[in-house]
Amino acid sequence: VDKIETHTVALAHQLQKGHLAFRSTVTTKEEIGQLAEAFNHMACSLEAASAKQVEALAAQAAEISGVTNAIGQSQMVIEFKLDGTVLTGNENFLTTLGYRLDEITGRHHRMFCDPAFTATGDYVAFWQKLNRGQFDTGIHRWLGQGGKEFWLQASFTPILDTHGKIAKIMTFATDVTARRQRNAEYEGKISAIMKLQAVIEFNLGGTVVSANEQFLHCTGYSLDEVMGQHHRMFCDAASVNTNEYAAFWQKLSRNEADMGVYHLQGKSGSDLWLQASYTPIQNANGDAYKVVMYATDVTGQKKAQSTLEACMTEAQGTLLALAKGDLTQPMQGVYEGELGKIKTSINTALTNLTTTIATVRQ
Repeated sequence: VDKIETHTVALAHQLQKGHLAFRSTVTTKEEIGQLAEAFNHMACSLEAASAKQVEALAAQAAEISGVTNAIGQSQMVIEFKLDGTVLTGNENFLTTLGYRLDEITGRHHRMFCDPAFTATGDYVAFWQKLNRGQFDTGIHRWLGQGGKEFWLQASFTPILDTHGKIAKIMTFATDVTARRQRNAEYEGKISAIMKLQAVIEFNLGGTVVSANEQFLHCTGYSLDEVMGQHHRMFCDAASVNTNEYAAFWQKLSRNEADMGVYHLQGKSGSDLWLQASYTPIQNANGDAYKVVMYATDVTGQKKAQSTLEACMTEAQGTLLALAKGDLTQPMQGVYEGELGKIKTSINTALTNLTTTIATVRQ
């Protein structure tokens, strides 16, 4: 009996130590045997539960490993100690920034930064924030091998150990340098256009949603005076009540641009001629959602052209009359510059010819 009791106690100790495969060999039907049998059943249950738990943990670990590997293949990953010292970096990170692993391991994060930034309070606060367990995300400027500039869309994520304490900082990043450069180029071009051209934006219904200083200067309006107003405020009443005007906006709504020289009216009702393009702007689905007009004021050129045409027409009429022997139709229009000289020359010739003929007749 003592041996049985000792064996049963040993079984309990083995289970307590986690040796779930240990079984009692006691076969007696007495109370101690029943206890041993109960221990065996409990050991079987615990072993089965433990096996399931191990299987679940293995599956979870495999899933985490798979996700981690997938992230590592598609993104740049670098790990730091809490003081900013590099622990490791994946191949994507090393290839992009041009380093070998042994060149960065044990070095501080500041090796990837502009010294002017690492000397600031913001840089100190950045690492203090991470050490408090707060993540940081955004577009950061990094320096690669040889000081080459990179812009990375990155998240610095504190990683906790099994005790809930911060163990390290993992950074997951994507290289957005090319995209940032393209955006900077686009912004530069747009800025140049906004300085050189008159620009106004409309929704698809023709209502003004924005206008730049160049456009406001051309028309004589303030931004408050045009915001929320319809495009027709810049047109004469006769033109906006036509089928052509309705078709014009229908065309723009179909995502079709329109360009040419347009006759508009400024605040005072004065004539305004713009060499312009009405361009539908598309959303992510390719549908037009607004119309932007880019324009150059050609009012001066248009007026000069009209004056030139009037001068040439009048000069032609005077010369045709002269060819028919009619010396009584001098040019009457008011012209300046070279056109004024043309008028003076023709009228002087006409006067001289009249005088000569009168002298001959005498």
